Amino acid sequence: MCECIAQLYPPDSYLDRLNPVSFTGSPAKQIRESSCPDLRDRDHVIRPNHYLNAIMNKNGTLLCQKIRWGWSPVWSMGTRPPLTHLPLEIVMRSKVFKRIRNGGRALVAVDGWFDSASDGGSVTAACRFIYTKTRSEEPVYLAALAQTGDSASGCCGLVLITQGGGGSSGPLQLLALDGKRAVRWLDHSLDWPQAQTLVSDNFNTEQAFERIAVRQSAIASHR
Repeated sequence: MCECIAQLYPPDSYLDRLNPVSFTGSPAKQIRESSCPDLRDRDHVIRPNHYLNAIMNKNGTLLCQKIRWGWSPVWSMGTRPPLTHLPLEIVMRSKVFKRIRNGGRALVAVDGWFDSASDGGSVTAACRFIYTKTRSEEPVYLAALAQTGDSASGCCGLVLITQGGGGSSGPLQLLALDGKRAVRWLDHSLDWPQAQTLVSDNFNTEQAFERIAVRQSAIASHR
């Protein structure tokens, strides 16, 4: 499953892409020359339990917000580690998540993400991670849920949404959306049948994305 994500540009550059009227151009490419960011970069490569930039729908306005990646529902605090991933079907169909799915829809704009190499098929022994990014170099928007508040709370945090996993549904993967579908995800009224349609109409993963094997040496000095 996803080990860390890459956010290489300022938050507003991702937000602008969801609002074509205000978008004036691509983010400055000089921020990153490499097609695969260095895992040792603490500023742009974000791991669970660290803060990331998320986009939320606040009363019809899209806003960027810093949120910790890792959510602790009140019923699990003190007994389980924070959740970093949740399956779409469970989120959309379980009454337990009704409150957060209605008001806590979020997007995490990324330039790519790192999975364990064991999840990504056959790679050389020197590689530990697989980096996934779009072939077009455009950012994608990962569906998420977030609990936020005016004051700090141990429950506040964000969890990424996954799809698939087992049987004919294929391997477990992040719910990565293009701009149009990302905005649809933020609609608080989106229900389970509509979410299924959203996923089925989403762009083809194999055609839209490329995967890069990352050598062990890229993380040698990170720990």
